[in-house]
Amino acid sequence: MVPGFREAFSLFEERVVLNGLSQGLFVNYGRCIAHVALHFGRVPHEISVEEINTYLYLKTVHENLCESYFKHTVFGMRFWFRLFGKDEHALRLPVIKKDKKLPEVL
Repeated sequence: MVPGFREAFSLFEERVVLNGLSQGLFVNYGRCIAHVALHFGRVPHEISVEEINTYLYLKTVHENLCESYFKHTVFGMRFWFRLFGKDEHALRLPVIKKDKKLPEVL
């Protein structure tokens, strides 16, 4: 359990509902934010941008993080940073190269 996370997450949920955002966004962003909090043992707005970027790097390189998890984590953390008055633009979403595949001809 991360001290203060439950209260902060309730505020996050409230803001998602008040902004009329989807339940899917809440679930996906919430899951990724919770993973970050558990990894560091702190509420996400107390974690430095450098630490989060290192976390994303390690997840991508060593755990072969899927593209959607990576994007949900970055966008979720940006939303969280806005909510708690931190600079959301500090987290950068690097270019994610997609495999170029030719269409399959039937």
